[in-house]
Amino acid sequence: MREALPAPQIPETIEELTPSWITAALRAGGRLADARVVRVDPEPLGAGEGFVGQVVRLRLSYDGSPRAAPESVIAKLPIRVDSNRQIGEVLGAYEREIRFYTELAESVPIPKPACYHAAMDPGPVEGKEKETLEFLDRLPTFVVRVLMPLGMWLAGRSRRRYVLLLEDLAPRRPGDQVAGCSVDEAAGVIAGIARVHAAWWQRSELAEMPWIAPVWVLRRYAHVMYRSGHRAFFEHFGDGLPDGLRELAAWLRGAGIPLMESFRASPFTLLHGDYRLDNLFFDDESADAPIVAFDWQNVSLGPGALDVAYFISGNLSRELAREHEDELLRGYHEALQGLGVSGYDLAACRRDYQRSMLLIAYRMISGMHLMDWTNERGTALIRGWLDRIAPLIPADRDELVRL
Repeated sequence: MREALPAPQIPETIEELTPSWITAALRAGGRLADARVVRVDPEPLGAGEGFVGQVVRLRLSYDGSPRAAPESVIAKLPIRVDSNRQIGEVLGAYEREIRFYTELAESVPIPKPACYHAAMDPGPVEGKEKETLEFLDRLPTFVVRVLMPLGMWLAGRSRRRYVLLLEDLAPRRPGDQVAGCSVDEAAGVIAGIARVHAAWWQRSELAEMPWIAPVWVLRRYAHVMYRSGHRAFFEHFGDGLPDGLRELAAWLRGAGIPLMESFRASPFTLLHGDYRLDNLFFDDESADAPIVAFDWQNVSLGPGALDVAYFISGNLSRELAREHEDELLRGYHEALQGLGVSGYDLAACRRDYQRSMLLIAYRMISGMHLMDWTNERGTALIRGWLDRIAPLIPADRDELVRL
């Protein structure tokens, strides 16, 4: 007879992911029948915590041999460090990933981890997200400067609870952004995201999902963040800054808001938002599903070329990127056309791609004061990205922003 268990509560710590809680969560998700979990062995991934989240592998033991139950799962919880927690809350990362898996994942036509359980507390503006964003977007910059520190402080002290139990993608091969990839691998990765973009190209449903924000939203907030990050950017990278980025950083101080607004004119689709090797697994034994994308915390609405520019600028060596970026972009555009996208010529795609390079640099500088500089790999990743993106920055940026 099946053991009667209450609906699983939402845990706040790794220690609360107990055998009884995992049993209830897997049953609620239809992943476990009569058996139950009797032991949970946590295995930290990396240092045990991401920048905004706690991520841990849980190896599970059962009282029997349930056929469909996972031997291990990946658990994701908000980080318990106020300064980092505030970033996850302000960006909406925790809620967005949960809503992706509960509302959207089945309609995204590329492999992603199976979701075994997802839960969160109600949000403070639930049902009024769109109105809240529109109100904040109308605030003048001087008001934003006053309100932002208070909002960040409050976000860091949020005790809203979130939890995800996801498929463990091991033993697939994880990507490594610092090491980079080959041109052939890049072409396969880009072909995968083209399937997502084509499936959601200009679909009105996206505009009706208030938790999927357009890339141009909260322009003044973004620019206050840029000015805050500008000093930290030069403190950490000023001496060895690649050619052209110092001039670009100065230009963005005046052009950041118009740059974001310029994306309104582009065709929109669903973006992964953080499409890079560190968020991909490769299944070298499978011809049908060789690439699995995870970490959907940054899904957004905007031009598909932004995901492409993000990948090329951060994951290919500068030599490979300069030599093959046009070939890769053409391949992306041809994939869109083959999947039914029309009315979007290569010239428009290239403009969106070039404009996206400017936005990526803008966002990188904006986040400098939020980075954990004790994380050596994170620092190496940013240094490598700056070196790779520098030669890809378009020279005609004033014209791109005016379009």
